[in-house]
Amino acid sequence: MRSPIRVLAGLTLFGLILAAAPTSAQVPGEDALPGSTLAVVKVKSTSDLREALGNSQFGRLLEDPAMQPLLDDISAKFEDLNTQLKQRIGVTLKELLETPQGPAWLAVTRSENEIPIAALLVADAGDKSEQMAEIMAKGTEQLEQEADGQARTEEFQGKTLHIIQPPAEDSPPLVWTSEGSVYIIGVGVEAVKDLLANADGREDSLAANPSYAAIGEKLGTDSQVSWYIDIQQAIQMLVQAAAEQGGEAGQAEALLQTLGVNQLKAVGGTVDFASGDYDSVSRTFLYAPGQRNGILRLFQMPTISPTPEPWVPATVASYQTISWDLDAAYAALGDLVNMFLPGALENVERGLQGPGGETIRFQQDLFGPLGDRISIISVYSGDGDALDIDAQDALLAIALEDEQAFQTTLNKIFAISGLTPEKRDFQGTTIFDIELPELPAAPGAPAMQLDGEVSIAIAKGYLFATSEPTLLEQILRGGGSTLADDPQFLKVAAKYPAKVSTFTFNRPEEQARAVYNAFKSGQFQQALQAGAAGAGEAAAQMPDLSDLIDIEKIPEFSVFAKYLTQGGSYSVMEDDGLTVTQFAMPKDGGR
Repeated sequence: MRSPIRVLAGLTLFGLILAAAPTSAQVPGEDALPGSTLAVVKVKSTSDLREALGNSQFGRLLEDPAMQPLLDDISAKFEDLNTQLKQRIGVTLKELLETPQGPAWLAVTRSENEIPIAALLVADAGDKSEQMAEIMAKGTEQLEQEADGQARTEEFQGKTLHIIQPPAEDSPPLVWTSEGSVYIIGVGVEAVKDLLANADGREDSLAANPSYAAIGEKLGTDSQVSWYIDIQQAIQMLVQAAAEQGGEAGQAEALLQTLGVNQLKAVGGTVDFASGDYDSVSRTFLYAPGQRNGILRLFQMPTISPTPEPWVPATVASYQTISWDLDAAYAALGDLVNMFLPGALENVERGLQGPGGETIRFQQDLFGPLGDRISIISVYSGDGDALDIDAQDALLAIALEDEQAFQTTLNKIFAISGLTPEKRDFQGTTIFDIELPELPAAPGAPAMQLDGEVSIAIAKGYLFATSEPTLLEQILRGGGSTLADDPQFLKVAAKYPAKVSTFTFNRPEEQARAVYNAFKSGQFQQALQAGAAGAGEAAAQMPDLSDLIDIEKIPEFSVFAKYLTQGGSYSVMEDDGLTVTQFAMPKDGGR
């Protein structure tokens, strides 16, 4: 069982992160953090963030009177926690979350002195500074009493450091201090001192880090929430940790360089709610400048026009596509394999032979005829209360540059694998219906039997595969309205740039209805239990959803449907990395 005081301390930190608000010049910024900072999460103005969340469709849903019985029930389940918080630090959970009134950030930095890494949290309490001071004082007292720790104070640059040392000698101390309404909480004394000593800025700062600057330039610096992870710093820490355990740091670094991992510099992102034309929008940028090497060569995604193929019906529940240079991917795979196992792919090819002498050459027969685009569509069978989360059918489509050549390859695959599909003609196209085989399993484990058949066809310049033959027949039949001309898709597509590497489109109502039905019927709980069946003790400790949410108090689906928003996503691969954007639009289509 977790110690109540640990829960209390965690909630205090969590509250500070989520509840900070308008900006204050006193809060140290990125120029105060060291350039070796591993990660940082920033809230520019959490008062604005809270307001934006309230203006979003999710916030409006929570304000709907039909939601009140459910919210009251959830609130009642937190009553014991609120009572404990009130006794220990003088405020409820809601009051705690609303205490800070300025910007906030949480950073993880490297520390060579006390501990390998240190955590720093900074928040501005604004006009609630006195309340924050009382919370921190009472929290310090509780930590000292309940965790049997030792508290002391130390003066540093005119500020009082409150230091709480846990009883375990190898545990780093928790430190906090304040200046005006700005509060700094850290794990590790030296990390807090380093921040205070450089509060006005340092030359080798996070702001001056080229990777951090590149992500800021790509995504902007004015979002409600932003985050950053220095991949290179993380890799160096892992290599160092391996060396301390007896590994060879030099060999590890050489391997990572060979694999091209050293090109992954950093990743960062932004999140905004109820902003501009979006109900919500998140952007993520994986910074990997320079020519691709190693495993990064596997994923070359040239840009294409964000238009669905003409065979995609307007009735799909979801659509996603990726532009992927498969020829380049195979060439990169061959180079990587030959670095470690020269000739391995050729040996595999020689081992693939059918009863009639059929052979497969990966480049010539498989990757050569393939195109550079892969798409997946999904549909739901049933509607309303009958819409089942398991009733989602998907179809995979891979573009072909040479249909006839790949048909020959497909025949070879059938011969070599021993599969005997049933062939049938559908409006001039041959459909192969294949009964899925029983898959081998580990000793003592049940055999895996996939459900039903897979239907495969080559037509319209694509290889199609699906477990729902009627969906394939609909694609082959054609003649209906297409997704490319669908008004809902066009509204979303207006937010795509002219060229993308991937893009997706979703109709939220069908997916949300399926999840809603799963909750109400208990199917979701059954799925969780089935998924955790092999987890042993962890599965036994999995909570029952009915203990967390009274299903009877969940309102009718029509309440949720009023606030569902149309959305999509897209990504663009450029010379300096990959940018991924996900968004949902307001209910009225604009702001």
